[in-house]
Amino acid sequence: MRRALLLVLPVLLVLPLVVSAQVTDIPRTAPITTTGGVLDFLDGVLDFIFILVGILAVIALLISAILFVTAGGNEDRRKSAGAWLRYGIIGVIVAIVAGSIIPIIGSILAL
Repeated sequence: MRRALLLVLPVLLVLPLVVSAQVTDIPRTAPITTTGGVLDFLDGVLDFIFILVGILAVIALLISAILFVTAGGNEDRRKSAGAWLRYGIIGVIVAIVAGSIIPIIGSILAL
């Protein structure tokens, strides 16, 4: 296994250099100069954050459920599960706010 890794690793390290050396024309894009461009950029960033926070919130809720089920009579584990539940609910709220903030700003600025 180690020998195979030593043979494959140099190829994986050099491959991006070989591929990028074949690019002859790199397209140039203008920087964001309009309000609409800024909102489009923020929309993409907040969509990513929305998805990430949503996934993390669901994971926190699942951890909370597992801790509640396995707590038995242990008070410390029950408190830990309650904290995870609180963090999961806060995460869901943050995800909902992150998903709705760009449309709200767009309607305020009438874009």
